[in-house]
Amino acid sequence: MVVYIHNFIGGRRMEPLGSEACEVRSPFNGKWVGVAPLASLADVDLAIATARQAIDREARSGQSLSQRTEVVERFLSTYLKRLPSLSGLITRENATPLWGNVLLGDELTARAASHVEAARSNLSRCGTGTAEMALIAKPAGLVAAMPAWHAPQNMAIGWLIPAILAGCAIILALNPITALDGQTIGELMMEAGLPEGLLSILVTSEETAGYLAGHPGVDRVAVSSSDPTGRYLASIAASRSKSLTLDIGRRSAAIILPDVDIASAVEGLRDNSLLANGQWPGRQDRFLVPRHRQGELTKALNEALARLRLGDPLALSTDIGPLISRQQRNAVMRAIEHAIAAGAELASGGEPVDPGDASGAFFQPTVVANTPRQMNITLETIPGPVILVIPYDEIDQAIGISNEGGYGATAAVWTSDSALARVIAGRLRARVVSINGPNAEGHAPSSQHRRGMGHMDGLRGVDEFVEWQALVT
Repeated sequence: MVVYIHNFIGGRRMEPLGSEACEVRSPFNGKWVGVAPLASLADVDLAIATARQAIDREARSGQSLSQRTEVVERFLSTYLKRLPSLSGLITRENATPLWGNVLLGDELTARAASHVEAARSNLSRCGTGTAEMALIAKPAGLVAAMPAWHAPQNMAIGWLIPAILAGCAIILALNPITALDGQTIGELMMEAGLPEGLLSILVTSEETAGYLAGHPGVDRVAVSSSDPTGRYLASIAASRSKSLTLDIGRRSAAIILPDVDIASAVEGLRDNSLLANGQWPGRQDRFLVPRHRQGELTKALNEALARLRLGDPLALSTDIGPLISRQQRNAVMRAIEHAIAAGAELASGGEPVDPGDASGAFFQPTVVANTPRQMNITLETIPGPVILVIPYDEIDQAIGISNEGGYGATAAVWTSDSALARVIAGRLRARVVSINGPNAEGHAPSSQHRRGMGHMDGLRGVDEFVEWQALVT
């Protein structure tokens, strides 16, 4: 069991000012994973006061960009060595299959490299301009970063590195579901040479996170969460006129054109459509297919999902672990029931599974076919392993369906006509569009990645944490 009894504030472990603890149990079998302090409002106040002092100190005699880059590179070198054990801990916390977490190292390495490239490129503009005016890059100040429990390391590092490169102070607010894996980041950052005071790590309840988001000492809020929680925190930050980076899940779609080999498309899309046991908000879970090929796609999906293995998420042979809770599973079942009542067809799955050796909320991978366009299930995020098959008659209709619900995380186009694919991609409202490949969310580090509000990755990532000042003489 992993036990933390102190908060990490400003680079040091400190006695909590509150009395509550966060108990983490495995969603797979209910066994203890560990315990960590649950931050009180007084703990938040202390972390903010510590960060403000560090910001004032850094403003007078702070690290240069080259020094901050060296800190990031030293941190990443040590962090990657620790990642295998952290991957196992994440799996024990949120039941995401281990096979998905072990791929995290390559993605984070590419992401960090893009942030360093962005910092060197974008911040090199500092001091440029005309004889009368110069552009000055200033850190955005104190960032309250709140990563989602679905991919806690991915989100935490995705915000932490560009914020440090920009010269910001950060309070990393961990979700109680994944309260343990992020704790290690603090010590590794200090070993890498991060100045004291610039990083605090707290486990926050929804109430405490709301207090942090609205605190007058916080300059920018970065939120990655499910829609209700993300909107709640974003509304608090917005009401205080704070800068905001908001990453809430948007429905993502894969458009399959008439000329596609269905078997190849299913093979390429299946795993990424069921990320985090189907609980990752940005997964491509809507398959848009020509109406005359709907039966062929549905059959191929049924066969592919039937081969998936449910079980212990720590076993590399496991494809699908349990959902985070039975309440989550009940929500998935209700969404499917409403869809069927409204005219959709349950093609496979759709039933809870209760393995004899585990207490987790397992749910069969499910295909819902012949799904009407305007049905609620096509517009709302389903937190479980469910794939929707939505027929279309014309490509314009497919594009419209894909774009419904706002700016999406990802989209995909499957066709042998590369020129047509690029035309369609240009009309899709998604930050990353893959052509004849799986979800490319983590494989385009140099592109602009918009997540709800703001930019998380790539060449725009560091800009999220920089404020440009025009100095006029």
